[in-house]
Amino acid sequence: MERKQKVINALVVSICLVVLAAVGYLAYFILSDTLKPPPDALTLENLFVAKQKKDIGSLKTTTNIDQNKVLYDNILLSLKEDIINSFIDNTQFKSLDKNLNFAYTEQFIVLANKYFEQPEWRNNQFVSKIITEIKDKGFVEQDTPIWDTLQGFEANITCFNEMQKCISEINKITNNLRNFIPLDKISDINNQKQNFANQNCLKNDNVKLQLESSYENLEIQAKANARLNATPMILEFDPSGGSKTINVLTNVSSWSYSAVYSWLSIRKDGSSLTITCEANPNLTERTDTMDIIALEKSVNITIMQKANQAVLSEFSNITGKIENVWVEHNVFQNGLKGMKIHVKFSVYGMLNKQGTCIAWFFYSNGTAVKDTNGIYKSSDGQVSVGEKYKPSYDNAICNDFLMFMPYNELHLNRGSYNLKFHIGLFDQNNKQIANSVFINFDVNQQ
Repeated sequence: MERKQKVINALVVSICLVVLAAVGYLAYFILSDTLKPPPDALTLENLFVAKQKKDIGSLKTTTNIDQNKVLYDNILLSLKEDIINSFIDNTQFKSLDKNLNFAYTEQFIVLANKYFEQPEWRNNQFVSKIITEIKDKGFVEQDTPIWDTLQGFEANITCFNEMQKCISEINKITNNLRNFIPLDKISDINNQKQNFANQNCLKNDNVKLQLESSYENLEIQAKANARLNATPMILEFDPSGGSKTINVLTNVSSWSYSAVYSWLSIRKDGSSLTITCEANPNLTERTDTMDIIALEKSVNITIMQKANQAVLSEFSNITGKIENVWVEHNVFQNGLKGMKIHVKFSVYGMLNKQGTCIAWFFYSNGTAVKDTNGIYKSSDGQVSVGEKYKPSYDNAICNDFLMFMPYNELHLNRGSYNLKFHIGLFDQNNKQIANSVFINFDVNQQ
């Protein structure tokens, strides 16, 4: 009986121990989450840093400048909230802010290149603002490829804005062409237009076409509306010379005039020209012409001066006439390539007296060709060639009087030129007794 009681007691104790163990394990399991220590704060911070790096990486997925800007602003705002909530510290914020700015700038450059390559772009103020903000942030250093790229974008925008201003100016002038054509202003605008055309920058194609169209319209209107008249159109001077006035009536502000012979001078005064003529020392009448030019319109003026009667009476027995002038081109003489000028002339009263035949050279617009080395020149520095003659008869005819003019003595740069010359015949006292018409010719200088 005693033994049986011991067995029962042992069994009760075992059951109690099992129950206590189960209760203890259950209590530990229930309380384990409550008693667990908090996670390390650095691990939490790293989670936020990783999130922000992922957000920064998402900038590369943006497809336009506006979307890129909005996403950048949102990520930057989130970074600032994280530092306020102590999820990241100031050092981590600066590092993430720098990385954010570089990622944003790189994607902005990619998208801006696509933007400027489009045929038309106009959102310049927004793009300029972004470039300024990136520069002001201070992460991009000067004289670096990224900085130079941003500078290039700004140059594109400046070019575009200047073209827009030029278009407005052209259109403004075009609308006021009826009574006044400021040729000098048109010339300035043309230079500006050419400058835009020559710039090596990405231009808005539509604005470029608009610029060209506006200028062409200006040019057409200017030429169509140009008016020009001049009085008188013939000036006659006595042998003693003097001054006369030509009144120019035009709505073109910067009209011009062509060159004249050395015995004439011109002074422009407002809307008039004063022509001054020297005394005529020759026994023949002399003549010159000049053009007054306004855009594509011109008026031809004839200037004549009577022969010196005193000289005529003194040498009344000396006369001359140039009957024909012709030219051989691309001939060689003494190893020089040039033009051979043939003159047929007649003189009376020059028996055994030595006279001179001279050719003077001009550009097609009447401007004298200037000598630069003192070899083939007249007394006033104009390119010329001359040869002496001495008739063996009182009434003499020279059928083929020759003069050679080397091309290199015309002092021309490379290119093609339209030139002209005329012939003068002089007696033994260097008095002109005959004068030819102008002979036109072309020169291709290599």
